[in-house]
Amino acid sequence: DLSVTTTLAVDTPPTITLQPVSQTVDEGDPVTFVIEFDGSAPATFEWTANGTAIPGATNPAYTIARARFSENGTQYGCTVTNPFGAAASTEATLTVIQDASAPALVKGRGTGSFNHVNVMFSKPVDPATAQTTANYSIPGLTVSSAVLNASDDRYVLLATSQQTSGNDYTLTVSNVMDLSGNVIGANN
Repeated sequence: DLSVTTTLAVDTPPTITLQPVSQTVDEGDPVTFVIEFDGSAPATFEWTANGTAIPGATNPAYTIARARFSENGTQYGCTVTNPFGAAASTEATLTVIQDASAPALVKGRGTGSFNHVNVMFSKPVDPATAQTTANYSIPGLTVSSAVLNASDDRYVLLATSQQTSGNDYTLTVSNVMDLSGNVIGANN
């Protein structure tokens, strides 16, 4: 015996079941806004910042990889649309606590090739200032390039003139900024 039950699908407009929540984060930290909804498929999403559509923000979640202080007070909302209607979320406010601390030099370590130095900072650094060779000084050596690590922007690889095995060198860093514009302190 085979039994089949047929139900009639009801075409329903979207309703938002979970509104985005206001959040407070430190400058440079990630933040994600999320909505949930009920309604017939297919659905599309459009996130806005202060009422303006955010290009590419077309999912039920919107993530800012690194919140900037300039985004402090921004209102984020999302509109869900399907063939039967649309629903707009309430707006959530992003509060960003400004970063006022300067980056610090954590360590500098030579490589086995004796012509590079790996430099580590306490926090992500600005690419323009981190890759300026004039911002690095090693008495007795010439710094010919500074390359920011693409996967972790706390690290910079310096190319130097040939180092002598067994010698100690002193690295001085100046004018390197973090992503918030704070400049590294003196004597780093």
